[in-house]
Amino acid sequence: MLDQITLISLLFGLVASFGGAITWWRAAVRKQYAAERDFNHLKRNYEQMSANIAALVKDSDGRFDHIDLELVEIKAILSAHLGQAKERRPGRR
Repeated sequence: MLDQITLISLLFGLVASFGGAITWWRAAVRKQYAAERDFNHLKRNYEQMSANIAALVKDSDGRFDHIDLELVEIKAILSAHLGQAKERRPGRR
């Protein structure tokens, strides 16, 4: 009778240990999957931010080029007006 109780206790202990090992393994796999998924999310976010920054830089360059052209036109207009104003005022330089 004592041998049967010992054998049953040993069997329950082995089953519980095996169940614990399976539970630990599942948690480890789930944790690894979550870490990979988080890393991939961060990687995609970084790629999207890089693409957005490149688009913003390209847009800014275009705007700055336009502003440069506008400034050249303003400078030309001012130079023309100043030249005309000097011609109208004889004796002043």
